This record gives sequence, C-alpha cells and structure tokens, in this order.
Amino acid sequence: MNASSLLKARSVITSKGIFVKRFVQLAQLDPRRLALTFVSGRSLDANSYTFGDVLNLACGFANKLDARVKKGKRVGVPATNSIEFVVSLLGCFFSGCVAVPIPTGQFGLTKVRGEYIASSADIDAFVTFDSEGDAVFKGIDGIKIDLQLDSLGCHERNCFDMSSAEDIAIIQYTSGTRGQPAGVCISHRALATNLSILEESMGHVDRSHRVAMNWCPFYHDMGLIGGLLNPLYTGIHSIQMRPYDLLRRPHKLLECIDKYRVTTVGGPTFSYQLLDEAITKHKNDLAHIDLRCWEAAFCGAEVVNPDVLESFANNAGHLGFEKKALLPCYGMAEFGLFITGAPFGSGMKCNMDEQKKHRVVSCGVPYGDSKIKIAGHPMTMLDEQHVGEICISGESLLSGYWEAGELTNPLVYDEKLEQYFLPTGDLGFIKDGELYVTGRLKHCIKVNGVSLMPHLIVASIAEQVEELDTLKGVVIQPDPASNKLYVFQELKRNVNPAPSVLQGIESQAKAVAMSLTGATDVSVKLMKRGSLPKTSSGKLIAINSHEFLESLLAK
Repeated sequence: MNASSLLKARSVITSKGIFVKRFVQLAQLDPRRLALTFVSGRSLDANSYTFGDVLNLACGFANKLDARVKKGKRVGVPATNSIEFVVSLLGCFFSGCVAVPIPTGQFGLTKVRGEYIASSADIDAFVTFDSEGDAVFKGIDGIKIDLQLDSLGCHERNCFDMSSAEDIAIIQYTSGTRGQPAGVCISHRALATNLSILEESMGHVDRSHRVAMNWCPFYHDMGLIGGLLNPLYTGIHSIQMRPYDLLRRPHKLLECIDKYRVTTVGGPTFSYQLLDEAITKHKNDLAHIDLRCWEAAFCGAEVVNPDVLESFANNAGHLGFEKKALLPCYGMAEFGLFITGAPFGSGMKCNMDEQKKHRVVSCGVPYGDSKIKIAGHPMTMLDEQHVGEICISGESLLSGYWEAGELTNPLVYDEKLEQYFLPTGDLGFIKDGELYVTGRLKHCIKVNGVSLMPHLIVASIAEQVEELDTLKGVVIQPDPASNKLYVFQELKRNVNPAPSVLQGIESQAKAVAMSLTGATDVSVKLMKRGSLPKTSSGKLIAINSHEFLESLLAK
C-alpha cells in the first residue's frame, strides 16, 4: 500500500483536535498567561512572552508567509532556542506551510548537517533571522523570508483552518545515530495525538501549578515536541534554556528549577550525569536549592542507565528531590516523540535482562491508542520477557519519510492484529505490560554466537576501571565474522593521567573487555572527555564500518 492510500485508510481526527486550534483557543481565552521565558548566560537573564504575545507575533509572520509562500510548501527554519524560531514555526502552522527545523552552527555542530537537511527536504522557502541561519541557507534556491520581530507589529488573523488533520505539519529529522539523518513527516493529527499523550504522561492534565523547563535543542524531537510544543499545547508556562548553557553550567538548571518552581524537566541519561557532577562540584553554592517542586524528571533518547539515575537521585535527594519523580520513557521522532513512560509519580523500576546479568530499566507503558509488540524475524510476535525488535502502532505514527522529494511508507501491516506497525530497530522485551529497552538492533555484536550490547560492555568496563566514563564509549566490530573488537572509551572529567599510567589503564580495560565478551582479540583506546563523535542530540555515534573505525583511530 502506498503512502497516500495509507493515509486514507487510517482514522482521521477533526481539525478541532490539531495543535493550532488548541493553542489559539488558549491564547484567546487567557492572553496574559505566561507562555515562554527564555533564560541565558551566567546570570540567567530572562525574556518572557505571554500566550497573547506569541499568538500575535505568529499571526504577523503567518500573514507575511501568506503573501509569498503557497500552502503546503516546505519552509526551512533555523532551529535556535529562541522566540524567533517559535514565531516562525507557529507562523508555518497558521499559514498551512510545512515547517522544517534546520540545525545551525550552535551546540558544537557544523553547518554541514543543516545544509544536508535543507537540501534533503528540498525546501521551497527559508526564514532568516541571524547570521548562523544565513550561512546554512547560503546557496539554497528558495524564497528568502527575513524575520524581524519589531517589524511585525500588532496583527490579527481571520482564518486558522489552513490545514487538515492529515496534512504534514513538520518534517522532523532524526539525530543520525547510524549515519545521515532521515526526514520524518509528522501530520497535524499525529502531532496533536502525541501532545495529548504527553499531557497525560507528564501529569499536565491539572495545569494549576505546572511549570515546564527545557534545555534540549529545538531541532531534536525531545526539545521541539516535548520541550516547546507540549507546554504551548497544554497551556503551561515553560522556561527555555539554551543547550550550551546547560553543558557549560549544568548547576544553573537546578537554580532555575528552584527559582521558577519547575515541575517538569528532563533529558537523556548524560544530562543527569552532568547534573550529578554539578551537585558535587557546586555543593556550597547549591546548598539553598529546593528541588521538592520537581515532579516529573523524564529520561529517554538513549538506553537509560540505572546507575546514573540512582546516583543523581541520591545526591539530589539532599536538595529535596524525590526518587518517585524519576520518569524513564521511550520515544522516537517517528512517533512524534513519546511512546511509553513510567506512570507519573511511580519512579524508576528495574528488571534483569534475558541472561540475568544486567539491570534493565522499565520505560513504562503505552498511553492512548499506542500499541507495542515485540517481534522476532521475520516479524513473528514473541512472548513476554523475550528480547526482540520493538514495533509500534498508533495515531502518533509518522506519515512517512521524506526521501528524494517523495513520501515513502516504512510501515508493515500485521494481518493478525489488523494494524500497521513501524519496526523501530530497537530491541527490548515486555514484562507485566511494561517495556524494557535493551539496545539497538544494528548496534548488537556477536562474539562466539553470543549477542552483546556495546553500551553494557562500556558500562561494565567502567564499573571495574574507575578512571573511565560509564556512558562515553563505543564498541566496534568491523567484521561480523571475526571476534576482533575495538573499544573506544572516554576518561572521566578531570582525569588526565601520564602516558605510562594511561597504558596501565588501557591494559586493565582490555583485560576486563576480554573477560566480558569472550573475545580473544580486543584493542582498547582511551580518549579525553568529549573526543567521541556525537549526534545533534548528544548521543554517541557508533557505526560498524572501516571508515568510522579509521576516523576514531586517527584521533
């Protein structure tokens, strides 16, 4: 079945259910309600905007788009964590255009990724409002639309019904863990469905005291859907911090939580590692911080490490943080964002993996009409507690991938269940109705017929070699038929041993790796913190290829 037939076959919600309707209604009913506060720098300088402000600015930009870009055209928007991006994004929604968030040179990224996305999405127009955005779109053949907030003035808009529920709202590019990013097409229906799921899972149904915070970049699904659109859709105030401010001064996020009485904020596992280190480093400065307000500390985007979360929760407990606030979850861009999550207020739960060797964190249960099945190959359903590929279904599913100017359909029809499913490429198992994510199918390596997950190897080495980082490592097996393994692992922060000491650490790590994997030929290279390549969301890139291996060996 092609993509267009698939869209017709799936159920359709009314246009009243899309993001635009919900946001406009909230803004018109309570225009003075705080919507966004952008904080930045060492002193946390703040700029705030009400729902009325955001609506007015977005209407002005939508009117500008109407005059130059036809409905349904793709518009590239520099995805900086700024009010300009918010106005551009909502302006696209209001005018019926398809928004394509484009990463710029911030957060350690080069403009190459942004240029690739702009070219891959075949954008018809692009928005500029800073020098980085201008650089990304240089050479792109499209309509240039300059955004100056102070020139938008006061605007009204008579019509917001520019899009139907099945029209594409966003082309959201994946982080590119396995190579080039893929363009995920999310419809207005899918977006609204996932935002409604987020509203329930994060405890935002009662918004009387809820305040959200986000530091994740707006070009990543966790920042865009969860950090920006979720609070705008729900009608709650959100505090927006720039990604590099979190990386440079993670303790400032804790100060913001206390100052603004934030109830909801989270990120990938590595962000909790940063916060844990910050609590120890800035112990005296943070002594007055009160984290009792933090009710939903979600954690996803990569396999959740229980040791990191437990260490953070124990340290943050001295500041009032409660372990029941931990909310491990599982999601991906192809589902908007959120697929499963621990029940609100239940905390973190663990079980052992199939081999009874490692703890695996429960990522909770599906919400709404979302469904999960665990499949073997070829696509046979597995019983509980058997590891297989995670396949997902529900109204949040993508409409397709944007490839070479066309919408391609990646879904597989299950005749027995009479539903379309997306094979995610992730591995996991279900126990008592809860999902446990164990790794990535393409990351799995086999030694002597035994399947091994690189992130578990890295974590286990770090348990026995204290100088090494629990999260920052990759294992590469360039030839699946060989037992030869390469382990690249970063040293912990502020660990900088002399060459002779480093050799001893490498030898120790090599012995541990051989013992863990059963491989007789293991090469270990230890690297300084921050040396391993990462995706746009901060996840480590791990590709079993000779080219990738050579690039790491050359460092």
